Amino acid sequence: YQFELPVHVINRDGSETTNFIDCWKAGHFALEAKATDTPDGNDKPLRKAFGQVRNYASQLSGTPPPFLMVVDVPRTLIVWEGRNGDWGGFPAGRRIALATLHQRPDDIRLLQDILANPVARDPRGRAQQVSRATLDRCVRGHEVWRATRHQHVAGERRSRTPGSDRKNVAESAGAPPSPARMWRDARDTR
Repeated sequence: YQFELPVHVINRDGSETTNFIDCWKAGHFALEAKATDTPDGNDKPLRKAFGQVRNYASQLSGTPPPFLMVVDVPRTLIVWEGRNGDWGGFPAGRRIALATLHQRPDDIRLLQDILANPVARDPRGRAQQVSRATLDRCVRGHEVWRATRHQHVAGERRSRTPGSDRKNVAESAGAPPSPARMWRDARDTR
């Protein structure tokens, strides 16, 4: 962790300013903290803090952090998730009321992942796992089909009559399910 990480920002007029990210952990998050005295429902200071931390994080060299956070001490923590510097706008943030955080296990797990294992929240990793599982099922199905096709196809060809349903013949011959069917099955098992 690093507190007050210096960020060199090029201003519109071409001058350079050094600003600071309140709390930073490379590969994990950038956090901007505010202690507002505004009544609940006034998001203007939090919107400003989001714009600030988003701007600072995008100015850093290297890969941007997957999470941005704004904390309004002691009320609210707002979390934005994004890969490659795309965190969405202010409304995309997930609000976490700090006073009741201990009652919400999903929010606790989110914060644990942000602090210790942000890769666990990367949707690209989950998509790759599903794709790999589907590919493995296709290969296994094809191997079974190849091993049994000669036995079944010979018998089916002799008994098939003109106009019979080819789909039923293929299924009874041990053909693997269609790719669309395999994707549906993989999706339904998540």
